[in-house]
Amino acid sequence: MRNECTLTGTVTDKIHPFEDAGTHEHLKYKGENLYEVTLDVARLSGSIDRMRVVIPSSLLKEKFPERIHITGAFQSRNDSRGRLILYIMTTTLEPALTIPDENRLVLSSYICKKPVFRETPLGTKITDLLLANNQYDENREEISSYIPSICWNKDAEHAGSYHVGDWIYVSGRIQSREYDKEDSKGKVHSITVNEFSIARIIRDNSKRKRAD
Repeated sequence: MRNECTLTGTVTDKIHPFEDAGTHEHLKYKGENLYEVTLDVARLSGSIDRMRVVIPSSLLKEKFPERIHITGAFQSRNDSRGRLILYIMTTTLEPALTIPDENRLVLSSYICKKPVFRETPLGTKITDLLLANNQYDENREEISSYIPSICWNKDAEHAGSYHVGDWIYVSGRIQSREYDKEDSKGKVHSITVNEFSIARIIRDNSKRKRAD
């Protein structure tokens, strides 16, 4: 399946190990230790989308750039607490001191949950989708990523009538939103969540997957 992500933006924290938040295990991919940074990517409007970028050790530089241009795949995993973690698995990385911000994602995937169509009080039409995108590890074992996605207006009207198992091609960007959450001790934490904001969606009826 296609899963092509291109990002250019500003690194906002120090590179550190990519760990399971519950067990604190240092995670690996294809035998390599993984590290992560937070990347801020500006929209044309000036708003910022913030996302987790995961980098294999072989791509690390002695001096990590303040701005980077990467390609990779938008993936997910369930941590030991059962929470869905979204991140970009990097395949190429280079400094981007003079390259403008970029945020682009192209996927082919199956719809794996019934689409939810809604309309805001202001009349904006929205459909929420959960997309399944399959990749393969070094042993050719399938790894499925589940991508929360959203589409708007005319695309939302069409997608609202789609079914579980439909094969779609989609393009757009990764967006972020923040909210505050209070823990059991009364401390408030700022939480960032990501989703795929779809700008273009095409359904291929010839590849529909049977829903169990």
